[in-house]
Amino acid sequence: MKSAAPIAAVLASAASTGWALVLPAADANRGCSNVSHDVLGNSFCREVEQITYTGLAHKGSYQAVTSMGPSADQCGRQSKEYNSSLGVFEEELSIHIRGPFKLNQMAVYNFGCVNETWHRVSYYNASTQEADNLVFLGNYGGQGSGEFDFVWGNSLSYINADATAGSETPEILADVEIPSNKEFAVFSGQKCNGACGFSRVEDVAYHGFGGGNKAFLFDFQMPLDNTTGFNADMPALWALNANIPRTAQYNKCSCWPTCGEFDIYEVLASGDSRCKSTFHAARRGGTSDYFARPSGHAIKIAVVFSAKAEAVSVRVLDYDTVFGHHFTDATVDGWLEGPVDRTAVSTFRVTE
Repeated sequence: MKSAAPIAAVLASAASTGWALVLPAADANRGCSNVSHDVLGNSFCREVEQITYTGLAHKGSYQAVTSMGPSADQCGRQSKEYNSSLGVFEEELSIHIRGPFKLNQMAVYNFGCVNETWHRVSYYNASTQEADNLVFLGNYGGQGSGEFDFVWGNSLSYINADATAGSETPEILADVEIPSNKEFAVFSGQKCNGACGFSRVEDVAYHGFGGGNKAFLFDFQMPLDNTTGFNADMPALWALNANIPRTAQYNKCSCWPTCGEFDIYEVLASGDSRCKSTFHAARRGGTSDYFARPSGHAIKIAVVFSAKAEAVSVRVLDYDTVFGHHFTDATVDGWLEGPVDRTAVSTFRVTE
């Protein structure tokens, strides 16, 4: 086990459950490692290839949803406690994507203590149409699966292969570009069967990706589509506590934000070429350093949640990285700690 010493020194800013929250300039400027440029209310410092977060370890609680009644005032809640090296982010996470976005591959890994190897537990490949232990869902309840009502809106549902509408049964995401303002979610392929706490529609309730030591690898592109309107040309990749979408992602009857959201790559203004990263939870924030939007070509990134290092890191990988069945602990630790040359690395400490 390696020390967390190489990854500590750090700061805070923000985004949202699906669309960006614009921060006051004073908050957004916290953590600038260079000159900050305010654009449309969002501050940007410098382009980096890795952002590492510390300060997540703590104990706390959030209000978990226990029921959803026939009127808006019937949202049952109960306090749920947590105490971990990553705070609430050791709980199960779902992955969420908003277009314009082209997902080529996605892989999820868990750390095995016995032989100190990271094992692939879920995998998707667009070109081969391989989908192992994951399911694609969206907020299209009432279109073939899930449900819709005028109190809570659309629940989760299965989605069609183009991720543009609901479906009666699970479908594999096609090798397509998701258009602006269309979203979908990725959960594990394991049904909850009542083991995930309350879910609005149990038929489409799936486990997220859990554990204190987990890694997500993505191969993707965020093309420019030059559209206008709400959420137009504002792609995003983010993770939510899986309890949020299982109740109501865009409704007040959820545990958001204190149960956790992590914006991994989020464009905050239509057509912008920069992606911000931000934590939303009891401990929250994000640096004003940013990633370049991969609009003209695909990139590969690693998102590593490490309870043993008490850190989370997002890092751009060499594009020849293969999403294999296993990775050594040394390899994943290397992604987490970053290169010896720190000029393209940003570190940030989240705070209450």
